[in-house]
Amino acid sequence: MGSPLVEALTLTVVIPAHNEETCLEATLEALLKQTVPPERIVVFDDGSTDATAAIARCYPVELVQNPVASGTKSRALNHVLPTCDTDVVMNLDADTMLAPNFVERIKAPFADPKVAVAAGMVQVWNPHGFVQRSRQIEYLMGQHFFRATQNQWSSPTVCPGCACAFRQEALDVSGGLPDGTIAEDMDFTWRAMIKGYRAVYVADAECYVVDPHTPRQLKTQLWRWMSGYFQCVRLHWKEIIRAKRLLALLVIATIWDIFTLPILLASPFALWALFGISLLKSLLVAWLGTDLVVTLPVVMYGGVRRGWNPLWMLINGPLIWVNKPFVFWYAAKAALTELVLVPLGWKKSLATFLKGH
Repeated sequence: MGSPLVEALTLTVVIPAHNEETCLEATLEALLKQTVPPERIVVFDDGSTDATAAIARCYPVELVQNPVASGTKSRALNHVLPTCDTDVVMNLDADTMLAPNFVERIKAPFADPKVAVAAGMVQVWNPHGFVQRSRQIEYLMGQHFFRATQNQWSSPTVCPGCACAFRQEALDVSGGLPDGTIAEDMDFTWRAMIKGYRAVYVADAECYVVDPHTPRQLKTQLWRWMSGYFQCVRLHWKEIIRAKRLLALLVIATIWDIFTLPILLASPFALWALFGISLLKSLLVAWLGTDLVVTLPVVMYGGVRRGWNPLWMLINGPLIWVNKPFVFWYAAKAALTELVLVPLGWKKSLATFLKGH
């Protein structure tokens, strides 16, 4: 790991698990093969009604059981956090598999005492079908362009909670993970940066998630993600403008990117209707032009860097459009709900964790 300071850091992994019998075994197998093993592994069985607890008992981990589901991941984690006495605490979702050196690499940034939270590169575990392959293209684009840029600006918009490490001291100061939103990972990331801590993206720490593979599962996940995103915007917009303006700029850019999607989708038809340009040419210019100039180079770079077959990226690159309409719809719905209807008292915020698969 290099630095003696990093080698001296201790780490606890907490795995909140609610009915995770299909994935927990693979998650624990990968975790137990780490080049630098964590000091503690705690599986928190959060009101499961399946074989989650039985699977955990087959491995050298601590099992803590909660008879009734907590309802959110932050509440589940906060059950265990008071018992953690290591320098770093890492949340690991029960459906996330770590690369063998993930723990070793995610610990490295914490040599800097200003780092409060760190997360790594997320990829789709064994992607199949249009939805998962579309998400994998999104991840390659997002994490080799957007996330890398955010990290250069010291303003990651989120350290994803599927495999996210926290400085124990920062958790203690904040009273654990925040429970005021459905996106505890983003909420903590923003709160930490507002307080002057650093959030870090570790590009060479890789993990693999079981993503939605049907449109219905995708809709559930996106509704949770987008609700949590706009909950954070509603709660923290004044603070980030005052204390973290680069983060505020990135949030504005993200919202712009989402809500200009209909314009991009409609532009070929506008070119065709207004200027008489053939619809095929309009589609090539507006859609494929965007992919060829912006998306494909980044996706190819990211995929080749990860050792993927370039032909896979070429074939699947256009699938990035599969999930975009879902993203727009649920972003628009969440923005209306969280920024307008909730403040008016006409709707309640999403407060229960909705699993996306």
